[in-house]
Amino acid sequence: MGRHIASGESHPVFYYGSAYAGTLESHVMAAVFRLFGSSVWTYRLTLMFFLAILVGLVYATARRAFGLTAAVASAAYLAVAPYYLLYKGLTSDGAYTSLAALTAGILYGSVRMDEAVERGRKTGLWFGFTGLAAGLGWWVDPLIGGVFVGVLVWFAVARPGVYRRLGDLGVFASGFLLGSLPWLVGNVGKGWPSLTSPSILWLAPPEAVKQFVRFWTVAVPVLFGARPFTGQPDVFPGAAVLAFLVYAVPVALAVYTVFRHRRSLREPGTPDAARARLLLLPLLTILGMHALVAWHPYSYSPEPRYLLPIYGPFALLFGYAFSRAADRLPKVLVATGAAALAAFNLYGLARAPLADDFRLVATSTLDPLVKALEERQIRDVYVSYWIGYRLAFESRERIRAASFGTGTARIERYPPYLAAVSSSKSPGVVLMREEAAAFERYLANAGRHADRAEVGPYAIYWNIDPATLRDIRSLRQVPGGTPG
Repeated sequence: MGRHIASGESHPVFYYGSAYAGTLESHVMAAVFRLFGSSVWTYRLTLMFFLAILVGLVYATARRAFGLTAAVASAAYLAVAPYYLLYKGLTSDGAYTSLAALTAGILYGSVRMDEAVERGRKTGLWFGFTGLAAGLGWWVDPLIGGVFVGVLVWFAVARPGVYRRLGDLGVFASGFLLGSLPWLVGNVGKGWPSLTSPSILWLAPPEAVKQFVRFWTVAVPVLFGARPFTGQPDVFPGAAVLAFLVYAVPVALAVYTVFRHRRSLREPGTPDAARARLLLLPLLTILGMHALVAWHPYSYSPEPRYLLPIYGPFALLFGYAFSRAADRLPKVLVATGAAALAAFNLYGLARAPLADDFRLVATSTLDPLVKALEERQIRDVYVSYWIGYRLAFESRERIRAASFGTGTARIERYPPYLAAVSSSKSPGVVLMREEAAAFERYLANAGRHADRAEVGPYAIYWNIDPATLRDIRSLRQVPGGTPG
């Protein structure tokens, strides 16, 4: 999409094939492509930019709320992060990197709004900034709703007078309208597809409660460094316990601090009470995200990507906890703890899978596969869903790919590719592992033949007979394979 936007071919409001996931990342990526060309390197450069915004905003928020030590600790935690943040943050599975940055922007803007009201300074800038970040967040992904709940409740508890500032609220609403304008363009007069999408699924309350509990057993080990993905073993025995402590200790300290000063949250009379008041903001934000995500059936399968924005508010809690420890514990003990946490995250990075895998949809280069296809003059291919768009991108669309295989075979995000491959006289097929084995069984059972070559984990098929091509095109999955 970034390449198409950069060339003027299209300007999609939402990700291809969907009525959600706003294309903020893709439009920023297009600007980078115009400056430096489109490549895997410049693609990742864009995502580094969003991660840098996340770290910078978290640092700035912690600096104003809790001081320099907390700010440095918050930023350091995100810089030497658990594997999952860098994996998702640098490989863009949807719109989660930009969503994390916008979440941090809303928290920063909320703190500045509150500060400006308290000190009697001009407030319009920060109400407008926060409204814009919130509107962009709504366009990028409705999961931002969990952040909205946290911020709204925080102001209701800590500074309810904000809701009587009609002029400031008008500025906020204007910013929100501007940021969410692409979402409105994609919905108004078009049947509101974002509100009726098949992807909007809600669990029954009992199931949502189970999902809420799964946050601690399934999401925390992945998000905080114990294992790279759901269902995979811990990086070492006991890592899940350590990950739980990494999450639980800062959260528990924040809860204790807020509870201790609960009677003075609106009018804090001491520095500790003022910090407690600000700690309530990331706490409520985390709770809001956790509660909202629990209603979706795919929250933690195969990975808790919906919770990627949690890193921003959590880093604030971590920074505060570190600063309190630095003030009250021996420096040697604090330094040892910080080194141990950094080692834990770095060890998780070192142990995480780096090979090409269907879960790691944008890691290894496909250059060898592109070269093999071009050597055989194969320009149109039916491929596994998980590699199709990477293949088109890395070949600069010299190779066009239509989704094919098992499971998610019928998902087609970009119809022009399907049209090109469907009309090709001699398309190839590229499959991996179980899908390739299923295709081999089909060929053997049908008594048919196709030329075959292996490139790393990929099997390439070409010179496919007309009867097999008819089956492929009519079924859009491996004949006899697992239905989609």
